[in-house]
Amino acid sequence: MGGVGDVFDLDLSLLESEPDVALRLNAEEECDELAVSMGRLGQLVPILVRSSGEGRFVVVSGWRRVAAARRLGWGHLKACCVGGDEAFALPVAVVDNLQRRNLSPIEEAGAVAALRDRFGASVEEVSRWIGRRPEWVASRLGLLNWPADVQQALHVGLISLAAARPLATISDERQRGFLLEHAVRGGASASVTSAWVQALEAGVGQMQAVSAAAGSERPAPQPVVVRSPCIVCGVEHVAGQLSYMPMCAACVSEVRAAVRG
Repeated sequence: MGGVGDVFDLDLSLLESEPDVALRLNAEEECDELAVSMGRLGQLVPILVRSSGEGRFVVVSGWRRVAAARRLGWGHLKACCVGGDEAFALPVAVVDNLQRRNLSPIEEAGAVAALRDRFGASVEEVSRWIGRRPEWVASRLGLLNWPADVQQALHVGLISLAAARPLATISDERQRGFLLEHAVRGGASASVTSAWVQALEAGVGQMQAVSAAAGSERPAPQPVVVRSPCIVCGVEHVAGQLSYMPMCAACVSEVRAAVRG
């Protein structure tokens, strides 16, 4: 192996298991397409590793490439060592995970929290390290204080972040569970869940809260089509398709009788 910054051929058996699972969430389940690409084109980008001592290494960036390589039966990968400085390696690993398109908000929160807790960092420091606004970092960390049932629904994609946020403010577990179930079953939007919570805060029961907000997203009423029967054949037509003549009721009756006769 060369020095720090050099690319070398790494035996995958020398990799340590990453202690922070949040830093490589479900990498092994996401490497199918990458394995196909690497099988066809080879490894295009070295993985980043840091030394853990005694000739072993921890992946800093590239867990999906490692998982794809193992799926392909490869024993080695090109790697670049960034030294043993965890203060550098951990932020890189978190950024690598945050760049994943399918990371849930709860997974993002877990990765950010791992970085904050490892170094006792402030929101501003974490923000600088990962290149995100402090408001985003604080918002994600706040998700970890949400009730477990709302976190789980958000994590598995049963409800959007915006729709889940109002429900997370409900302290009563029974009421929250009732409204969360309705939100998931009905695909409720943020405006609907907000209306539910406002109704609860106004002292309306949970079922009444759902009913009160049910009309907030009803489709606009359709125009009424007026239809009338023809006085001769009796078939109904749209009113605009009928011809109207000034006739009294007696004459209308005579015309109908003559047609039927």
